Amino acid sequence: MHVNRDTNQNYSYHIGELIIPSVSCFTDLGVSYDDKLRFKPHIDQMVAKASLRANLFLKCFQSRDPKLLTKALCVFLRPILEYASVIWNPNYKNHIGPMVTSISQ
Repeated sequence: MHVNRDTNQNYSYHIGELIIPSVSCFTDLGVSYDDKLRFKPHIDQMVAKASLRANLFLKCFQSRDPKLLTKALCVFLRPILEYASVIWNPNYKNHIGPMVTSISQ
């Protein structure tokens, strides 16, 4: 991945005669980021994974007891939403909105 403000330039990197392919998104230690060092790919993946898990939980359990749902949120969803949050902590409102929407559904 080449990180640069100017997206019009194409760079090619070589190791010997082997050309290294260029990528626009990269995942390192479970955190995804794009070529502008934004964490939107990670946030999108995290929201999708948490939403699927919340829907699966609601399908599997018929109880709607608030204590059970609170405990389930803490055990099953919170680790997904908080993984590496110190690094990718959303500081734009448009990154926070999808997480709130997926949890409230």
